[in-house]
Amino acid sequence: MLPMPCGRPRMPSGVVGSVSHKGPLAAALVAAGRDGIGVDVEHVDELDATLERKVLTPGERARLADTNRHLQLHAIVAHFSVKEAIYKSLATERQRGLEFDDIDVNLASLREGEWIVSEARVKTVTRPFRTAVLIDGQWILAAARASCETLLP
Repeated sequence: MLPMPCGRPRMPSGVVGSVSHKGPLAAALVAAGRDGIGVDVEHVDELDATLERKVLTPGERARLADTNRHLQLHAIVAHFSVKEAIYKSLATERQRGLEFDDIDVNLASLREGEWIVSEARVKTVTRPFRTAVLIDGQWILAAARASCETLLP
């Protein structure tokens, strides 16, 4: 299946989908309906600490201040991954001009091997996004769903 010009997978009418890959790992989400969905897969490396300045909002930085360094690296990459999944879940016109600091993610707690369900707020969207993150060793998988109401301009 060839992607659309914006990079999204081309899906049949009434079906939405998202694809992500990193190294040997790939993930895909497909759902019936009109809600937007997004998925992102990332790998945690020591260099990911440089993402902090680029990805985290001041509020996110404050919430992570007391986290130990090992979990902090995972949290930074998890925030990046959630924001990527949210971006992918949005309609193309909502993606334009969206920056990392326009999305605020509040991850409840990070535990390896468990899904973390959280909310995220996007400055240009009135309703919060439901997101889920799974940490498996050095791998992070994030998913986001934007309801039809969220997607309306």
